[in-house]
Amino acid sequence: MRAQSNLLILALVGGSLLSHADAAGPAIQPALRGQAKPVSIQWGNSLQKAAEQARKTGKPILVQFTADWCTFCHKMLDETLSNEEIAQQVNECFIPVVLDADQNGPVVKALGVEAFPTTVVISADLKSANRIVGFFKPAAFETQLDPYCRETRARLAKLAKQAKPEEPKAKPPLGFDGLCLVSLLDDRKLDKGDERVTAVFNGQRLQFVSERHRRAFLTEPEKYWPMMDGRCPVASLREEAARTGDPATVAVYRGRLILFHSVEHREDFAADPASFLPQLAAGEQPRRF
Repeated sequence: MRAQSNLLILALVGGSLLSHADAAGPAIQPALRGQAKPVSIQWGNSLQKAAEQARKTGKPILVQFTADWCTFCHKMLDETLSNEEIAQQVNECFIPVVLDADQNGPVVKALGVEAFPTTVVISADLKSANRIVGFFKPAAFETQLDPYCRETRARLAKLAKQAKPEEPKAKPPLGFDGLCLVSLLDDRKLDKGDERVTAVFNGQRLQFVSERHRRAFLTEPEKYWPMMDGRCPVASLREEAARTGDPATVAVYRGRLILFHSVEHREDFAADPASFLPQLAAGEQPRRF
């Protein structure tokens, strides 16, 4: 059953309805009777602090009202709320607070508590409250709390997903030392591309001298992309360990760029290009943006 929202907010954050614990030090702690095990619920004793935690965590507040003269209140604390599974459920899903009803009359009235023991579940936004009246054994009380727990878990999962920052995508490596492929082929110049004028192709970040050069590449990437993906045909044919071509040792062969590992490799190719044609034909072609 829901309490009135305006009274609820006053009870939680209004100065006139501070609990006895807020105004005069520590509140009542759950009593231990006989050989009962110590409770493991992380009880608080301040509704104001609980309200702050609820806003921060998204968890509802669970308020357990008790009284020295109430036999079943002690039974609820000693037998039910001391249960390990209940304690785990409460700590996971709620901000738990225990209050002595006799010392917190205004709060009792504001939340519409008329019988004891009573457990009040207050929403994280402090706009609604539901009462669970009477003594419950652990299994029955777990059933009472389960709908709130499911709702809390779903809310926390959603908040966690929203709060999780997206992992930044790895920046593709710079291709061909930043030299503009279009300038290499069309202008026969070793011009460094502008880092603001780029495109990604075959997993590499390419830089271009100008937007015009970039458009030319995007229109015909197969024309400007180096043969064999920039590997040296001479070093590859000879099965040398280092086969990556050097953009500074580039040549144009049959309208295509070829990168060589060194000037010597380029000279060997120029002396007998026919020997390396099968290697070039087997080289990879441009794949994708």
